[in-house]
Amino acid sequence: ANTDALREMAFRLRYKVFCVENNLVDNPDHQAQLEQDAFDSHSRHILLMHTATHRPIGVIRVIMPCAEIRYIVFKCRTLCTSTRF
Repeated sequence: ANTDALREMAFRLRYKVFCVENNLVDNPDHQAQLEQDAFDSHSRHILLMHTATHRPIGVIRVIMPCAEIRYIVFKCRTLCTSTRF
């Protein structure tokens, strides 16, 4: 997702999956229907598109190393109760 429009599509799909379908995120931007967090500005976003319909069907985020976000807790660590993580 190398444009603002594509990143917005990625954030909108994350909102649909994490907030609407699974109710996992406590404080999403409901008005804009975007799911974003502190890691996004230091991430590469990969948007998977359905070839025939050109609609987004998946999103992957690769968080790049950055000293500013070193001590921020990943959401999955607050949602997962397993001690393995």
